[in-house]
Amino acid sequence: MNIRSDSAVSLVELLLAIVLMSFILLVAHNLHIFSSGELTDSMKWSRVKKDASYVLEHMAKNIILAIGNVNDPVNPPVRFPDDKTLVIFIDFNKDGKISPGDREIAYEFDTDSKEIWFYPDYSGTDRERLSQRVHDFDFSRNENFIDVEITTCWRPGDNCGDPDNPKVEIKTRIIMPSVSFN
Repeated sequence: MNIRSDSAVSLVELLLAIVLMSFILLVAHNLHIFSSGELTDSMKWSRVKKDASYVLEHMAKNIILAIGNVNDPVNPPVRFPDDKTLVIFIDFNKDGKISPGDREIAYEFDTDSKEIWFYPDYSGTDRERLSQRVHDFDFSRNENFIDVEITTCWRPGDNCGDPDNPKVEIKTRIIMPSVSFN
């Protein structure tokens, strides 16, 4: 009687198993590389959006304290010393009227370094950098509100909007309830 054992693996079966395993590992490796790149891109976009949101929230928190009349030549509530600086006269002591404790604050966009600076007291030299990822910053005053537009990028000096350099544009309107325009 001839007993044949089927428990052995032939060379063809072994080669087929190696090819299938290589294919599976190659697909898994490509998925890992792709997902790592996507994670990096989404982290960049998230950081750029966070920078823009932080600047606008900071401005809204302070600009809402503006006080005065837009027709007052001595203490206007908002003025623009140049096209990239916004100065606001705020009710610093929050007593609801113009008083000696009030002061001017400012936001300045440095077009060379692509940074936005905040001056908590515009007559002083102290300043705080709010963001260093700003590609463009624009603002305008209409009656008792300020329209602000900010564009942030991962690398603001390069082409914004490229896949490797995400761009976020946000426009907002900040109302100054204590500013009259009559």
